[in-house]
Amino acid sequence: MFRHGAKLISVESEHRADEIAAAVHSEMLWMAAATAMILQDMRASVRSGDPAPRLRPLLFVRPPGIGKTYWARSLAQHLMVPHQ
Repeated sequence: MFRHGAKLISVESEHRADEIAAAVHSEMLWMAAATAMILQDMRASVRSGDPAPRLRPLLFVRPPGIGKTYWARSLAQHLMVPHQ
């Protein structure tokens, strides 16, 4: 899969990080705590000059059907990274 390397997707500015988080948040208000953590990570990556966002791992411990997978796919879509 990574035979030819991987393409890094950057978040160009803290403003762009805010836009991504706002878009994800508007779709899933009840996941606000997770979205806030991702926003903090994206902003920290921008300030550090990272070539791509460094996102801490998240563990969701919730019942089925609340939108955990939907949230992750929405985030991937807004970050423009491949997802299934």
